[in-house]
Amino acid sequence: SAASDVYKRQDLVVLAEDNVEYISGAWVRAAHFLQIPVLIVPYCLAGAEEPAAVYLHDARHHADAQKNRSLARLYPHWVYEYQGRRLVRLPASRALPLEWLRISSPLPWLMNSTYADAIAVESPFMKNFYQRQGISPSQLVITGTASDDMMYRVLENLHCYRNELYAQYGMLPDRPMLLCALPPITSAMSALREEFLDYQEMIRFWLDSLRKIEGYNIFISLHPTMNYWDFAFLDEGGWWGIAIAPPDTSRMIALCDIYIASVSSTIRWAIACGKPVINYDVYRFRFPDFRPARGVVTVEKKEEFRRVLWRLTSDSRYYQVLQQAQLESRKYWGMIDGKSDERLLALMGRLIAQYQHAPQPSATRKLPYFPRAVFRSKQAA
Repeated sequence: SAASDVYKRQDLVVLAEDNVEYISGAWVRAAHFLQIPVLIVPYCLAGAEEPAAVYLHDARHHADAQKNRSLARLYPHWVYEYQGRRLVRLPASRALPLEWLRISSPLPWLMNSTYADAIAVESPFMKNFYQRQGISPSQLVITGTASDDMMYRVLENLHCYRNELYAQYGMLPDRPMLLCALPPITSAMSALREEFLDYQEMIRFWLDSLRKIEGYNIFISLHPTMNYWDFAFLDEGGWWGIAIAPPDTSRMIALCDIYIASVSSTIRWAIACGKPVINYDVYRFRFPDFRPARGVVTVEKKEEFRRVLWRLTSDSRYYQVLQQAQLESRKYWGMIDGKSDERLLALMGRLIAQYQHAPQPSATRKLPYFPRAVFRSKQAA
């Protein structure tokens, strides 16, 4: 009822994602019940492997656990096999009510598998990514994102914005800029321990490696889960040329010359901006997302990381090769033309118009409902 009161005053509902973790399907269904279109405007890149890697060692998500066996048998689309183990996206106590109330996702393991009317896709790469994951092409509309337009404006006035940033942090002018996004703590600590005793030792290694780089102004980007005060010494300790980055990551990526991250979805922004990337997969997730990008160098070991970091910051020819590779594929990875907002508004207008002119109640998207008996018969067949 609360959703109904809010939605009665709306022409369009826009969600940042449709994810069974947050029961967003309830909002989609409520909007459609009230003849209101729903648009998903995604903000990140995540395939089925990402939640699987998080839940791999969590017994609550094991499909063979006694409490999850009925869910796995009756609703096999909730099951995903990863590294030899069958997992369920949510424990049965949470997943079954979503199915019974018909507010689940069509494919629970896929972020933005949805009954929404459209998904605003930021690039041809993302459209192909969603299609490979199993999302219907009819829902995907390439528009670009607001972040693309922000990066376009920065790239158009790069030197001005960069000089302003350097002056704000008291850094030497006319230096190239390196941006490093430190990895957060994850559930994959067992892979980390192949080379580091603990998370703190790994972070010290990243910072010590960056401190040895000469001739660059370096910014450290903190993950939203990180506490600023744990890294305040970078701002206060007098490290010349190293500082904590402002929180607007897309803007900072457009400003930098080199981007370093660990399997972060923000790497796609760096490719779209033509920036060489070191993808230090310190947790050994080995996600395939950035393999097609020839300007992204993926490493897993400490020695590899330091070797590539030194070469990229000291060998101008190597830098130019990676930069050219990014520039050649940037249009596939992003829509950096300053017109993404226009395309998004046009899509919103079309969705609103379609619902306003559709006869009632045919505009309402009817969700498929599979009673247990029907689902069993399908499985038996």
